[in-house]
Amino acid sequence: MSWSYDTPTAHAQYAPPSFWKLTATSETTLWENRNSSMPRDRKRITDRGVPLPILSLAAAVVSNDGRTVRSVAKEYSICHTTLYRFIKKRERLCPGEEMRSGYLTPRRVFSVQDSLAEYLKRAADLFYGLSTKEVCRLAFQLAVYYKCSYPETWNECSLAGRDWFMGFMKRQPSLSIRCPQATSLTRNTSFNRHNVSLFYNNLANVLEMCSFGGVMKLLRPTSV
Repeated sequence: MSWSYDTPTAHAQYAPPSFWKLTATSETTLWENRNSSMPRDRKRITDRGVPLPILSLAAAVVSNDGRTVRSVAKEYSICHTTLYRFIKKRERLCPGEEMRSGYLTPRRVFSVQDSLAEYLKRAADLFYGLSTKEVCRLAFQLAVYYKCSYPETWNECSLAGRDWFMGFMKRQPSLSIRCPQATSLTRNTSFNRHNVSLFYNNLANVLEMCSFGGVMKLLRPTSV
């Protein structure tokens, strides 16, 4: 049976989505998805969802006043199924357990990522900035060492995924990706054993001549 993208069909379950394209080949007919890659920034297009205080208030009215779920849901403009599920979920709570509603936060590999960001900034201050690949390798090593739950695809190349790295950079606005600047030929050739030895010999002569006593005191500026 052949399909035509413009021909309507009586069965909704057989209708192809709007973002799918029918591609004809010499052997068979394939569906090609135009949007094969998942977007990293998903924009919310609906306002569905009921706040927890409103659900709690409506559930209290059902339990205290003895009213039906449908009447209370209609009064508070809530779906009756949502209110019914909330009441049943609250009845199954253990003592001391906190009631939650809505979608849960995405699963993260590291619960605390500020220490990793501070380490990266410290390494950059010491002129040992890590590249993106080195950061992904470090994240994988940390996940293995601390026995964190991470995707299985990380084991293929012993690196953290690109999606994790992009999310980590968005959660840490103090970090940025910069291209390393090349060192000039003059500075590169001047930094050799002879010049370094000459510098330290001059420094030793100055310290011996001025008799600092092995302790150098720095003057604190009044204003910067």
